[in-house]
Amino acid sequence: LPLRVIAANMAKLHTAAVIQDDYSGDVPNAAPSLNVRVCGFGNGGRLGLGGGSGSGGASAQHMQYTLTPVKDASISASSSGPAPINGALESHIVAVALGQDHTLALNAAGHVLSWGLNRFSQLGYATEGPAHLQLSPRRIVGPLKKEDVVGVAACRTASACWTRTGDFWTWGTSNGQLGWEEKGAVSVAPRKVTSIPGRVICARVGENAMIVLLESRDVHCFWNSRSFKVNFPTQTFP
Repeated sequence: LPLRVIAANMAKLHTAAVIQDDYSGDVPNAAPSLNVRVCGFGNGGRLGLGGGSGSGGASAQHMQYTLTPVKDASISASSSGPAPINGALESHIVAVALGQDHTLALNAAGHVLSWGLNRFSQLGYATEGPAHLQLSPRRIVGPLKKEDVVGVAACRTASACWTRTGDFWTWGTSNGQLGWEEKGAVSVAPRKVTSIPGRVICARVGENAMIVLLESRDVHCFWNSRSFKVNFPTQTFP
């Protein structure tokens, strides 16, 4: 049967597609693979097809010309102790976000997984070794451990997510666009942005600017270590 893609995202060097599966909240058995398929340049671990973190994993260095399933067997926690797959919710991905060298995946349990090159601390946890690689999916815990995340966004140098309660978190290397006052600051773990005047329901982040859509339908932009509301013209033009 043909695959049914329900979400997709693309960055400079790779593509990811979320595939509809036979997931049901009443089904306790998880699939052997995440319902995410990836293709593109594999160097740097951005495809999540390697065997673990570190500088090894030759398979992660290969180019993938066709969409290839990402396995869930190697998912681990980013803090001490394992984070086991707890049935279908954990292995069912509902959204993906791609930076140039890393990938974020949001599962149905509200947890965020990441993998790829951690050069800018954009994975949401510390990685071992000089290569700064995470070659397979790893859950971001830390401040997000008990959060119910509903959306993710990413760029080359940073990542972001927002929760069901409307809280907003960013991490990575700031160029003045992550909602912190310190331009050039680095946050390895997710950091809550407290300067947003409302509940966030959507966001996009770039290397120099970030925009968030609030429940009130206001749009706020973060740029150059400051933020402002975007005012759209109300008049119409012929």
